[in-house]
Amino acid sequence: MLKKLLCREGIEVGRKHVATLMRRMGIEVLYRKKSTSKRHPEHAIYPYLLRNVAIERANQVWALDITYIPMRRGFVYFTAVMDRASRRILAFRLSNTLTADFCVEALEEAIARHGVPEIVNTDQGCQFTCSEFIAKLKHHEIAISMDGKGCWRDNVFIERFWKTLKYQEVYLRAYDMVSEARASLARYVAFYNARRRHSSIEDRTPDEEYLGMQALKAAAWSKPGSPPRRALVCVACATRARTSATNLRMRFLIAGSRSAAITSPRIARTRRLSAAPAAIFSATCAGLWSRSAASSPASFSTE
Repeated sequence: MLKKLLCREGIEVGRKHVATLMRRMGIEVLYRKKSTSKRHPEHAIYPYLLRNVAIERANQVWALDITYIPMRRGFVYFTAVMDRASRRILAFRLSNTLTADFCVEALEEAIARHGVPEIVNTDQGCQFTCSEFIAKLKHHEIAISMDGKGCWRDNVFIERFWKTLKYQEVYLRAYDMVSEARASLARYVAFYNARRRHSSIEDRTPDEEYLGMQALKAAAWSKPGSPPRRALVCVACATRARTSATNLRMRFLIAGSRSAAITSPRIARTRRLSAAPAAIFSATCAGLWSRSAASSPASFSTE
């Protein structure tokens, strides 16, 4: 537009030259910019802890990130908490500002509903390096991991979720109000967790994978005060709520030479756990243990 105005006034100039002159003079258009990962120069940066780490259980690693959601007029910011192993979205928040409070709220909701993770991984944005967010992680004794500068692959799973969210939900709609966007995004997150299957987790849904991992983790706890026992590490390969016990695949890595009595008193305290995965696991483990360690008293219980 400026180039055409100058040409009408008799000043022959090209569009690129006008852009060059505006850049040299520091003139730019005032508009609401998409800026979600600006680093604060005074905030501490933590190392990346997930290199060569096998992520194979629920609540081992959570990932947080921020993206923008375009609306009919302008856009808003969306943050989510994802469980890396199961791809489940544990909590999310929507905001029209880039302050840290909505990130802290999403983290607090995820902890209140699903417990404390071992590691939380974020980028180096000032919302995740600020004192409020870091203090919340340290209060719960959570290890802090941050992506390298420009290394989007370090948090690739939640980055891939942003693409899925936008192409399957956001770009198909033009939200008029923030409340409309919040309700529509909540419906899609519920669909993503409960119904959308993932090839990376053997065509299971995030809910099935997360709840199955929780059931296996709870049942692997041995009875407190039991005699010297084997170290048992249970790694789940698959659990689906509607499958039979014969379709449940798992591996047991057993170290040591002493036998033990193993029970699972904590399985009843696992929150948001459906009865089907627990029943499948209990029946399968009881059969496996009775065949492999007939001489050792062993029991698996959901009481």
